Amino acid sequence: MYFKLFVIVLNSYIFALVIEIIKSQNNNQFYFNFYNKKIKMNFCELLSFRNKLNAIDINTHFYSDTNLFGIEIIALCNLSHVLILETDDVLKLKRITQNIFATQEFELKS
Repeated sequence: MYFKLFVIVLNSYIFALVIEIIKSQNNNQFYFNFYNKKIKMNFCELLSFRNKLNAIDINTHFYSDTNLFGIEIIALCNLSHVLILETDDVLKLKRITQNIFATQEFELKS
């Protein structure tokens, strides 16, 4: 299974600014590519990552006096990786993780 978000084309050059999560042949392994930083996660780590993303309230993110710069910091895989996310990244990752788990639930029901 392969989830990919976008590629930007500028002046005939292709810059792969990609956020993607790839499911490996082993059903328990996922590879998270965040702007060419590759992170290997098992299913439990991916589930934890999704829960951290879902805990971010977008309204508070925009209209809070405490988050003036519009960034979120998320630690992954027992603090072995730290992601600094802008608002756009948070929205894209929420969409990707929602699609992954919707697909997982569909496969389990079949």
